[in-house]
Amino acid sequence: FVIEVLKLADLIKRRRIYPEQADKMSVEEFLHRLTGIRNHGEASEISNTLYAIYREITNDVHKPENYVETMQAIVARTRNKLSSTDFRKPLFFAVNNKSKRLLVLYRVGVRIGDRVLEDVVGLEADFTTGEIKNLRGLELVQRLADLYRGSVHVDEVYGRLVDELHGYIDLYGELVTLDIKREMERIAGYEKVKKAYLEKLGSKYQSLYEDSAEQLKPEAIAIFFTLGFLPRSGYAPSTGVWQEFERKYLEEIITRFEKACNRVPEFVYVKEHYDVYSRGNGEERYIECKGFVEPKLSITLTQKEYATARELGENYWLYLVYGAGTNNPVVLAIKNPLHRIRFVKEERTVVEVRYTATIG
Repeated sequence: FVIEVLKLADLIKRRRIYPEQADKMSVEEFLHRLTGIRNHGEASEISNTLYAIYREITNDVHKPENYVETMQAIVARTRNKLSSTDFRKPLFFAVNNKSKRLLVLYRVGVRIGDRVLEDVVGLEADFTTGEIKNLRGLELVQRLADLYRGSVHVDEVYGRLVDELHGYIDLYGELVTLDIKREMERIAGYEKVKKAYLEKLGSKYQSLYEDSAEQLKPEAIAIFFTLGFLPRSGYAPSTGVWQEFERKYLEEIITRFEKACNRVPEFVYVKEHYDVYSRGNGEERYIECKGFVEPKLSITLTQKEYATARELGENYWLYLVYGAGTNNPVVLAIKNPLHRIRFVKEERTVVEVRYTATIG
């Protein structure tokens, strides 16, 4: 898309067909409205920021071919499987921030003749202030970099939160559509002026005129939601009754979740270093469940749990459960968490205190 814009800028410069005086500031503002990028400096900063995140995710020194592919690689967090990634379903990212904010990334496109020009835009909403902001170009990339480093990719979400998030996807998708439609109207006005000018120049310049543009439907590719969307537990157990809390509430929630997905759960925490063995739909899951009273993304695994997760790999799942004891619990399911989350080893020395007495 940026390449096409640069071609357009070159055409403006060579043919002097800009409908207004083409000073640097007005051209940069036009490019910013069109792409979110004002100049070569911003384009370079975007490229370097995206590539730094991409290398951090994939350990791959080879740059993807274009901006959209790089953005998709980042939100998918895939390793060496870019061509097989299914972007038809949006990816969910939980962000370790206590506010209530939401960022939805959309892949948008415009078809001109037999070409499709693509871009990635973001719509961010702050539910505390009511502010909704459209992010593109450098601003979007900088925001994405901040969110990525404080978030975790969640494979599955269970609870009413799913419907709530999809509702926002549809709503914000309409806003993105309207915003792009306004830009296309501006472009159409420019094309009308350009066409009239080219007709005056003669037939040999007719090839410079573009076909009419068709807007494609925005496609959500990722959702970043903060802890403010997650419910608190309806029950605050003390340390001494935590196991009772897990048995009473978590088993019920996990059972509903697994049965809704046509899997049969078996609770094995008494004899194994994971909580649930679940099977169905041709897969086996070895599940470790973590319940939270307050929404947070602080996770602790024992040494044996960590070793089990490493051994089971893709079959090992981590279920984070919020809102236990309420009518609206939420489960965030993470596949192969050691692949997604950086755990830091902590060694603690246990100090034992004894009191002795000698009689006589």
